[in-house]
Amino acid sequence: IPATTTTTPPTATTRAPSAPRTVRVGSPEPWPPVETLYQVEVTWTAPTVSGSAGIKKYEIRVTPANRYGLQVIDTQTKVNSWTVGALKPGTNYSFEVRAINHDNKTSPWSTAVTRRTPNPPTTTTPPTTTTPPTTTTFQIVTTTTFQVATTTTSSRET
Repeated sequence: IPATTTTTPPTATTRAPSAPRTVRVGSPEPWPPVETLYQVEVTWTAPTVSGSAGIKKYEIRVTPANRYGLQVIDTQTKVNSWTVGALKPGTNYSFEVRAINHDNKTSPWSTAVTRRTPNPPTTTTPPTTTTPPTTTTFQIVTTTTFQVATTTTSSRET
């Protein structure tokens, strides 16, 4: 009897989700905790394939890392948008999203979307207006009247 081998196709529980789609990054806005830093809203569409377990959460990869060294943000929940803060001014950032299903299977990263934060505000000193000194000429005229009184007293003794 010849030996036969049966190959069982992978079940849906072993499948990873597909990558999230339509990743968008909003315009940078000031980040309220530190006004000299920026934040952006990252949004995406759920993957077309989630595996059999359904999507549990997403991760967002930020390149380069934000001000605090955070490069991969774990949303901890099934959401379709996230605010990424603490972005340095004048920097090009790349954002990618991946899905993780309830079987802890991870999708590939989405297509990267790049956004540049505004340059830091330049501190300009307002122009100094120099007003030439004002010269005022006064003519002071004084009239002094002196009155001299002379008194002659004579006295004789005899």
